[in-house]
Amino acid sequence: MTNGKISAKEILSKTGPGIIMAAAAVGTGTITTSAILGARYEYGMIWMVILALLMRGIYMRSAYTAQVVLGMPVLDCIQAYYGKVLCAIAGFVCAFGCVAYEVGNFSGTGISLNLLFGLDWKIGGVIMSLVCVVFIFGKSVYKRVEKGMKVCVFLMVLGFLIALIFAGGPSVTGMAKGLVPNLPDTNALFTTLAFIGSCAAISGVVYGTHLSKEKKWAEEDITNGTLLWDVILGAGSIALIVILVLLTSAKILYPQGIMVSEVRDLTGLFQTIVGGAAPYLLGICLLAASTSSLLVSAQMGATLLLAGFGREAKMEDKDVKLLSLAILVLGALTAFIFGSSSPTQVLLVANVCAVINAPLLAILIIMIVNRKEMGKYKSSTANNIALGICCAALLAVTVYNLLKLLKVI
Repeated sequence: MTNGKISAKEILSKTGPGIIMAAAAVGTGTITTSAILGARYEYGMIWMVILALLMRGIYMRSAYTAQVVLGMPVLDCIQAYYGKVLCAIAGFVCAFGCVAYEVGNFSGTGISLNLLFGLDWKIGGVIMSLVCVVFIFGKSVYKRVEKGMKVCVFLMVLGFLIALIFAGGPSVTGMAKGLVPNLPDTNALFTTLAFIGSCAAISGVVYGTHLSKEKKWAEEDITNGTLLWDVILGAGSIALIVILVLLTSAKILYPQGIMVSEVRDLTGLFQTIVGGAAPYLLGICLLAASTSSLLVSAQMGATLLLAGFGREAKMEDKDVKLLSLAILVLGALTAFIFGSSSPTQVLLVANVCAVINAPLLAILIIMIVNRKEMGKYKSSTANNIALGICCAALLAVTVYNLLKLLKVI
């Protein structure tokens, strides 16, 4: 391959980490939060989706570039340049966020099978956890996971696109107004923070640098557009799914005044298409979202925890597989203890927990991409400004979350 632009076929073969990260980011919580935004505020929060995914994309490309140039994922760079203690803290908070998120993923898979087959949600969650275990302990794990995640992303896009088309499509005027930044009320702010927690979480970006190492990208992949295309496909997939859900909800639920208080309320998105069969179509879409996130979040937590303590971690490694299993079990046990009587609230809290680790990682990534070892790929002034603005936003999110959890506000 040369340093020239790559072909469409090469793009499909050379990219992949972004899609895997997208599958992890778009779980049941993200689908539910997106539907809440459309049902409550119609098209008014489209700007926030674009902003959150732009933030993710900026950090993705910077972190990818550092991994390729320095030859180390982000956590390895932290250990090499800033010490073992800070690396261990970063790895631990990443893993904690993944465990918190797995509670919602487990509940989501269970609810999906309940919609499809009438199974008790706990039994459904256990079944899909076992499916994930088969993936984790199988051979050629990376390739299987990458292919599986592409299928899941496709199913989510197809399901919600069909719903939107049959609903008559979105309002062009409404969409245009939705591009103007606006917070209708304080609830919109909290819902926005929960959304950022799942879609713009930097722990996923950090995990992407481990995936890019397994993909064996080289310096030429920076110049030929491979890294940029992976960012576009990864962040773009999340944006496409989220916006489709938001638009469908705005078109169908908002005019009827239907509020989303639990996951099953989302059946209203499909009733205009298939009537009584709506729970089944919703079940398929949620199953793709929650199962993909359940699998990748477990692997991400395991990889980042091991890397935090100086261990090289790949999907094929025995330690990664065993820790992934442990994270699945912890998520299931927590879901069993706290139940699924109010899943929307559980999923929102899981997303908020996941965002707490973002500022630390965001600051460290900025420090890494500005090191002299980056050579000609050292972060530019424009990129530093963009990273700084994103970091400031993440800091504001974290402060607000802490004050909210402490009931100060």
